[in-house]
Amino acid sequence: MRLPVLVACALFLSLPVFGQRDLKADLLSHAGNTQVVADLITLSEKTHEPSVSAIITFVGDLNKILGHRSLSDADAAPLVREIDAILKSAGTSTVGFHEHIAGFRAALMSAGASALDADKAAGDLEKIGRQVRGPEDTPIEPGPLRRR
Repeated sequence: MRLPVLVACALFLSLPVFGQRDLKADLLSHAGNTQVVADLITLSEKTHEPSVSAIITFVGDLNKILGHRSLSDADAAPLVREIDAILKSAGTSTVGFHEHIAGFRAALMSAGASALDADKAAGDLEKIGRQVRGPEDTPIEPGPLRRR
């Protein structure tokens, strides 16, 4: 009985790694937009999925930026890591969220993207992250006190 439980737990814990591997392999092979969109949907948490249109926009811009570049494994790994972190950023700190966006932008620039292209793609990824995270906590405006 323990063996099936252990196998199921190992499989469950390794699923995100498989998703990251698929995304990295597709970025390295310059797979089409449809495949990369499917990879991102697979990586996203099912209770905090971004809109498909936001993912399509992001992937389209990312493929335009990376389409003519040959990525190395060292270039693709940080991109995949930061994208995955944003897709799983619901419930995380806002500071950490912005650090992952900045990390994605820096990784994209180190892969050879221009600052303008990196800003565009990072902005698209930030939109996805905001959808995943939901509305920001905003302070409640002080109103008149009510007495009973």
